[in-house]
Amino acid sequence: MRLKKTGSGVIVKAYDLSNINILIIDDSRYMRSLLSTVVRGLGIRQVREARDGEAAMNVMQHFTPDIVTCDWGTGPMDGLGFVHHLRNGKDSPNPFMPVIMISAHTEMHRVVKTQEAGINEFLAKPVSATQVYKHLKALIEHPHPYLKTTGDNAYFGPDRRRVRLVKHVGEERREHMPEPVPGDPNGHLWEEILAQPPQPNNHKETPLGA
Repeated sequence: MRLKKTGSGVIVKAYDLSNINILIIDDSRYMRSLLSTVVRGLGIRQVREARDGEAAMNVMQHFTPDIVTCDWGTGPMDGLGFVHHLRNGKDSPNPFMPVIMISAHTEMHRVVKTQEAGINEFLAKPVSATQVYKHLKALIEHPHPYLKTTGDNAYFGPDRRRVRLVKHVGEERREHMPEPVPGDPNGHLWEEILAQPPQPNNHKETPLGA
């Protein structure tokens, strides 16, 4: 890892991301190709692609990603459906999987829906390599603990300080209180990346289409 001063005077850290496996989900082949090119340019070697959530689940039967980027998308299982299934499905390969939602749908009600589904980061299209790296860096440096709630508004996912606590008059109902869930399987990977020696920072600004 190294520190580098950009043209704007902002200090950034460069990490060796070569040990990260990433799965890109987008219904646009063009966007999948662009995102794949960008993450490979950031040093990620193992990249797989899927056109929708259903195809992604099939890919994950023989490929174990450390991070998933997901478009809102369409198809048999859209982005929200994929995230919900990943977090709550009985056959989910990893309910703790970090998910970056990358979407051109930036209306507040849509962003809120992605948060309620359990994403870790939201990145608006069009994006750049710098923005993609910024969100990857956030996952590594500031991982959120995972919480679980029960009841009508049950939730499992990263703590984004947005899970509403349901309060009742009289005795507090414990089933609605968020409970921390230990066991994020990616913790060791982030620790390894943070402990790395200095790496060259060759990140270039690469605009991507919407």
